[in-house]
Amino acid sequence: ATYKQLLEELADTCERWVAPERAAIALDFADRLVMEASPEPNAREAFALALLLPLSVHQERLDPGDLSMARRLSTELGIELDWQSQPSEGEAQDAEAELKAATGRQLLLYSLDERVLDRVSETLQQLAPGVKVVVAHDSVGSPQLRQKARQADVIVLATRCAKHAATGFITQHARTTVTEYADGSGSASLLRAAVHGLLRLDEVPS
Repeated sequence: ATYKQLLEELADTCERWVAPERAAIALDFADRLVMEASPEPNAREAFALALLLPLSVHQERLDPGDLSMARRLSTELGIELDWQSQPSEGEAQDAEAELKAATGRQLLLYSLDERVLDRVSETLQQLAPGVKVVVAHDSVGSPQLRQKARQADVIVLATRCAKHAATGFITQHARTTVTEYADGSGSASLLRAAVHGLLRLDEVPS
């Protein structure tokens, strides 16, 4: 199958599986569309719309990280959808308030994909501007990585895009009890894990 045919076939499946409960998977797909060059921009746009439209329809069920990433991806892919600028009342709004309250804490993101680290760091600065985000993409342990692990209040590991020597080193030297593991290797999965970790900060004394 050609690249265009592949995207068309994938787009045809979206209505059967894309839902808020699987938002991170759909958003990781869309994230990859942004980061990789496309020889078929029309097919890419159609696939992106198939991924994002079902999420926009049920956006009140998205957590703050998924909603923020969905808005960003829509803009980057040129998909005009009616996204809320703020979460609606309820758990999502409470979660956003908790993220804003995480000021002064330090979060360590680990992945071998530096582009994903950059994208997630940028989005976290909007969601939780008071949080210090530190990134690492080391293949093995080092004094610098040990220091980052020890100082972090939250550690988030993209284990599907990682070196075991580095993740083992991080967990060995971590002092926090808040460690999250991303379900996938894309920006949305890492962001979702980071948000979940920040929301667990009440487990860690200030």
